[in-house]
Parts: sequence; C-alpha cells; structure tokens
Amino acid sequence: MEFLTQQSVFLSKDKKIKECDIRDYIFSHPNVLGLGDLTPLSKEITQPSGGRIDMLFSDDDNNRYEVELQLGRTDESHIIRTIEYWDIERKRYTQYNHIAVIIAEEITSRFQNVISLFNNHIPLIAIQLSATQISEDKIALQFIRVMNSITPGTDEEITVPSDRKYWEQRHPKIKEKLPLIDQISDELFGQGNYSLNYTKQYIGMIAYDTRMSTVQFDPKVKTLDLRIIVEENPELTQRMSDFDGFDNYKNLNYYLFRFKNMKDFMDLKDDIKQLVQDAMRNKGITENL
Repeated sequence: MEFLTQQSVFLSKDKKIKECDIRDYIFSHPNVLGLGDLTPLSKEITQPSGGRIDMLFSDDDNNRYEVELQLGRTDESHIIRTIEYWDIERKRYTQYNHIAVIIAEEITSRFQNVISLFNNHIPLIAIQLSATQISEDKIALQFIRVMNSITPGTDEEITVPSDRKYWEQRHPKIKEKLPLIDQISDELFGQGNYSLNYTKQYIGMIAYDTRMSTVQFDPKVKTLDLRIIVEENPELTQRMSDFDGFDNYKNLNYYLFRFKNMKDFMDLKDDIKQLVQDAMRNKGITENL
C-alpha cells in the first residue's frame, strides 16, 4: 500500500480559476453534489429583485434546487442571498417543492449554527467544496454535504392522498378537466403506453415504465395547463407563438400550454408531440410517438 499526499488548492485565491468555470462544471455534472439524479434547468437566472441565481436544478420528485456558489468563506450576504432567491422562486412557482443549496469552500461552525436556525423553517442544504491539485493542469473537486435540509411536515401530507380522487374533490370544474387529460395522453402516447402519476402539485406521466416529471398536467378551474420541461426548440417556438394559450419560459427551459378544450390541443398536437419526444429522449426513452 502506497500513501501519497497532495496539495490543497484554495480556489478563491488562485487567479487562474474563475468562479464561473466551477459553476459551469457543476451545472454540467450535477451528480457531483450528491443530491441524486438532478436535471440542469438553467444558470445565471435573473430575479425580479435584480440578483441572479447561479444554478437551478430539478429532480423526478417535483423538487427544484436553487443553488448558490461562493468561492472562499461563506458570509452573511451569501446566506441572505441564497434564502432570498429560494423565497422568490417558491412564490413564483408554487407547483414545485423548493430547496435552497449553498456551496462554499469554507463554512465555519459559526455559520453552520446560523444556517441550522434557518433550517428549522427553510429546506436548506449546505455543501463544502474542497480542491486538490492532481497535476499541473488538473484539479480534483470534492463536495461534502455538511448540512441536510429539514422540511417541516404538515397534516395535509398525512391525511390527503395524491390520487385521482384527490383531484376530483378539489373543485367541480377541475374534475371536468380530468377526462381531457386522458384524451390528450392517449393522443400523445397511445393507449397502454402510459399511466398518470398523481401528486398534490400536478399530474405527471409514467411513459413506457419511466416516470417523467418533465411532462406535467395542472388542471385549473378555467383551463388545463400542460408544462413540458425541455430545452427550447426555436423552430417550434416560432410556429406556436400565435397560439393564445402558449408561453415559452426559455430561461427555465419549459413550455406552458393552456387548453380550454380538445380542439386547442389538436391545433398544436404535432408540435407538442415533438417537444414530448425530446423530453422522452432526455429521459432515455427511445420509443417513437
């Protein structure tokens, strides 16, 4: 057994290393954070307050991760900024569960105590980043979770099931939208190739035995909303831009459609199928629609 020692690198003090390079590496390799199978959504997202979220990720459990990176030691402004962006996003996009993530090279015991106070009320994860010089042009990064999020439970989570009956009981007008979901799903996937995945926030899809949180139905009183989380297709965006119930949130990598009836969907069926096909391919599903 041979033992080796390697030189630690303080990224914030190395003038050749830029924070944006570390951010881009994390965004391209989200598994290094140890938070599960994350899907990169966007980076450098401008907020209404004027700031920018460094990175935004999602997972198959309807979670959104607002991630802030800081080289060097974390400080008060970094913590406040992380919580502020998390709070803005959870109010803007209530259909998701939001988790704040703070990454820094040094998270002192003092700030761990501060973060732990917030963590009783805010789902907040703290990750410490360390770096080691491997060779002249190679640096190894290590991400250690020093604090897990604590999400307060609610009575609703215990007493209200997430199934079709739950949605039927929410509102008579919402109940009327459920057969429309069935019809659209049949048109998109074909009977027998899918099942619906009911959650409290949206109705998702299990297609070809794979759970797809990237295709989400959200029945409203007046409309049926369909969200497709996928990178923008400029050609399709241009083609669908005249449809009244269409929005493209390109900074968050998702499309939103609002249907009042089946005709609204059929007018865009082929283009929506292409977006769903792209979303399936991103999940490793090779079947053709």
